[in-house]
Amino acid sequence: MKDHNLEFQTVVLAALLHDVGKLVQRGSFGSLDVSGRHPKVSADFVSLPIVSGLLGAACDQALLRTLVQHHHESPKFPPELRVDGIGDPHARTLAALVSHADNLSSSERGERSEQWQDFKATPLALPLGRLRRPDGSGAVDAAERLHAAPLTPPAAKEFAGIFPEQISSLPEGEMNALLQAFGKQFTSLAADSASLSFDALVAHLLNLLYTFAWCVPSNTQEHHPDVSLYDHLKGTAAIAACLHRVHSSDGQFEEKAIRDGSRARFLLLGGDFTGIQNYIFGVANQGAGGIARRLRARSMFIQLLTDATALALLRETGLPLSNLLMTAGGRFYVLLPNLEETSEVVNRLATKVDEWLLDELKAAIGLVFATVAFDDSGFKPTREGKTGFGQTLRALNAELAARKARPLAHALQAGQAWNQSRFLLAQPAQGAETCRGCQLFPVEAEGSVCEQCSRDRDLGGVLPGASRLELADQGEWPVFDRWLSVPHGNPRPDERGESFVWITNNPDARSALPLPATVKYVARHVPMSGRDPVTFEEMARKAKGKHLLGFLKADADRMGELIGFGLRRKPPEGDLDTVSRVIGVSRSLELFFSGWIEHLLESDFSDCYAVFSGGDDLFVVGPWDQTLRLAERVRDDFGRYTANPDITLSAAVLIADSAHPIGVAAEELERALESAKKAGRNRLSVFGRVMTWDDWRRIREIWEQLITSDEASKVSGRFLHNLRRYGQMWETYLKGDSLALRFQPRLAYDAARNLDRRKTPQVAQLVDRLLSVSPKDGADRWLLDHLSVLAQLLILSTRKEVSE
Repeated sequence: MKDHNLEFQTVVLAALLHDVGKLVQRGSFGSLDVSGRHPKVSADFVSLPIVSGLLGAACDQALLRTLVQHHHESPKFPPELRVDGIGDPHARTLAALVSHADNLSSSERGERSEQWQDFKATPLALPLGRLRRPDGSGAVDAAERLHAAPLTPPAAKEFAGIFPEQISSLPEGEMNALLQAFGKQFTSLAADSASLSFDALVAHLLNLLYTFAWCVPSNTQEHHPDVSLYDHLKGTAAIAACLHRVHSSDGQFEEKAIRDGSRARFLLLGGDFTGIQNYIFGVANQGAGGIARRLRARSMFIQLLTDATALALLRETGLPLSNLLMTAGGRFYVLLPNLEETSEVVNRLATKVDEWLLDELKAAIGLVFATVAFDDSGFKPTREGKTGFGQTLRALNAELAARKARPLAHALQAGQAWNQSRFLLAQPAQGAETCRGCQLFPVEAEGSVCEQCSRDRDLGGVLPGASRLELADQGEWPVFDRWLSVPHGNPRPDERGESFVWITNNPDARSALPLPATVKYVARHVPMSGRDPVTFEEMARKAKGKHLLGFLKADADRMGELIGFGLRRKPPEGDLDTVSRVIGVSRSLELFFSGWIEHLLESDFSDCYAVFSGGDDLFVVGPWDQTLRLAERVRDDFGRYTANPDITLSAAVLIADSAHPIGVAAEELERALESAKKAGRNRLSVFGRVMTWDDWRRIREIWEQLITSDEASKVSGRFLHNLRRYGQMWETYLKGDSLALRFQPRLAYDAARNLDRRKTPQVAQLVDRLLSVSPKDGADRWLLDHLSVLAQLLILSTRKEVSE
């Protein structure tokens, strides 16, 4: 009798490692012969003693070699590398399954290069470079490529290697250096591992492949090789796991059934938490203290709750970590087998989550689940744009959007009727005090905070220095059906239970062994004063000029549309929305908004504090002048990272004093950001004005020039105040009031009376430019359009106190 669980694990590992030969054959790998076709090199790799020792009893190692070596069906490969070269019928069926998963994961429609490309020197193109506007027009495929370099901690200067450059081939020796580093870490992982569980083994292999294969193309012979080997292998493992579960369940384990793509064998599940912003900023009661710590805790809690819910789903369905395709910004996507028992697990878990959110968080946030069943065409893009993973994702997101109108429905409904008793949350006893921090939970003494807010402050205090976060059946902070802890050392084996570890901002997860772990880049920088985090008041004092804070919110424009439609192509081109590309796009965005933002704050903007950053957006607080410069830097770096003019970023900056409630600031920023997007996107909103990034750069250059030369400080506060008023009069003129053009003679009189041209020649030159502009001129109109912004910047920079 076959061990179906061992067979399942062998199939998943074979799918995950079937193309590892494409990595190791690009350089030297110890004594391994890397010549020949990649399936044979992959099979030799998994048969190495050190690899066999790592895999241990988690798989049938003889079967594993067979499946890895025979994962192709094309006649271009010899029989010893093809599925039909296997004699045993069941092993041949399993090989057909891995081969089918391989084909569905790739499903690439990219044009083959007109000439052979050296696979050892071909660089990877970012999948973000392939995205176009939803109508299919716009930028051509980006020419920038990635160097072959392992991922590093964000604090390292080498982290800048995530940016593509104009290179056509890799420098000599670069790929070999990457491979040697891979071999060294793989050897260390194997030496440190003893009898890893299957889940831990898959998790650590995924970490290793992410670190070293994120920058290696899966197919080097494409005209635009933009699918990384890591994304392809992860997708193949996820699909193979579903196929094995489906055919094990229905008993149709034969090659013909495996290749029959007309049956809806897959289920794409999406989970989306609602009310996140209100929950995070709901702590911002100024009288409760510890605002920064509680914001930090709630922001991280949302990320961990998202991951923990997805992990619970994998645990309940018995699927490996590879099936968690994407997770970011309170949303996750999991690939599941389309089975009746799967749907039962999903409904049971959804009810359990809803109940927990009601009881523990008073419904402050909600979770909606949605699923879409699909057949093989859901992976395969066509020239007509009616199939492909992008189409599957669009259908799922539409269902998620519809269900957002009924959050927590699994707990609030009983059959077809509403469970009215669950609509009534427990209220504090008459006369009892309510927590001054969240206004939700009762407290024993007036002016105190509840247990939830106390936990927030404790968690927020330890997060900045936490190198690992552990989810287990014991801990300090509840996260759905598990508890979170921040261990300072490795826990004893009897304390681990069903644990899972997040290693933060370090791609080397070996410190978590033997527990399953994943690398998590987190933008969590906190300005410090000695050993203590700075307060918002102290942060404001870091500003040059007036001691004010800047609140920055930014996000990528149309990213939902771009992911859903941006890989479609008009005929005669074929669509490119394969699962590997979609995974790669999501992963690339997360790497920038979590990893690179952390790098920026650590290296160049250390006085700024990350409230949250991940997915495709960010919220940062800092000294007002630094926050404005950070907004521009993020926009410039994002453009350089995506290498795609169709992918843009909008931002809003609010400047206020340190006592300004951050919850109110978040609402104001949201409105300002929305105004920037309505004005055409790819814009900055500041002081209630929306401008293009080019206009902001020109205004910023004048501002910095006047500050650097110290001329602004030599101008009276009254003159700067009037300058702002003249800018406002120009804006009034643009709205139809011709009398507002009187600002020019008033400016001329004001300058003649109050401006010393010898002491402030640059200010005088600026005034002359303003006086020379006619309403019909186009040359310097931009300066008049944003004069009030420039004047306000100068007022804040010089601490000039003026009265209205």
